[in-house]
Amino acid sequence: MVGALIIEDILFGEKAILEEIKSLKGCKSPDPDEIPAKLLHRLARELAKPLSIMCQQSFDAGSLPSDWKTAHITPLHKSGIRALANSYKPVSFTSISCKVMERITKKETLNFFSYAQYGFRKVRSCATNLLYTMPSWTRAIDAKDTVNVAYVDFPKAFDSVPHQRLLHELRVMDIGEKRLTWIENFLAGRFQTVCAGRQRPRPTVIKSGAPQGLVLFNLFVDDCV
Repeated sequence: MVGALIIEDILFGEKAILEEIKSLKGCKSPDPDEIPAKLLHRLARELAKPLSIMCQQSFDAGSLPSDWKTAHITPLHKSGIRALANSYKPVSFTSISCKVMERITKKETLNFFSYAQYGFRKVRSCATNLLYTMPSWTRAIDAKDTVNVAYVDFPKAFDSVPHQRLLHELRVMDIGEKRLTWIENFLAGRFQTVCAGRQRPRPTVIKSGAPQGLVLFNLFVDDCV
């Protein structure tokens, strides 16, 4: 764990919700619960309080509405033969209301990252990592010491994170029982359906992957650094 202090609760205040709603891009397509970002944006002040209450109750109860855990996948052709599935990039549309809650949860979870985490973090990158490590490597080489560096690439990293292993890592990090319970429910019972034209096949269960993308993946690999 990074810090000695654990803040168990996350407060989804009306002001914070309002700021997140206003930051939404109005051009986004409607999500699975058919609530477009443009509607939320236009009624931001009217919806901030009820959405604040809803998010707080969801976190306190450790449970999310089923519509908030459903994704519509739209395949976009990248290149290559159109008949091959790997020629397409999957674009996932999830509940925009839930995304508002996710953003606040994300901000309140960043402090659990190791200081050595440089990937997918604000004002950090491969370049800043090299700027930090190169001086120590140079000193070691000047002192005739050996410098060993391992670079590892995870193919389809976000899609391959096993949920139970991720939850184990979060328990080890001691992120707080209430936060852990909410994340566990956030990962459980997730469904996705591929939308192509008017076709809507039966939803399938999502058994792996990090829906919150960068944050959950960084937490998953945090003990590596």
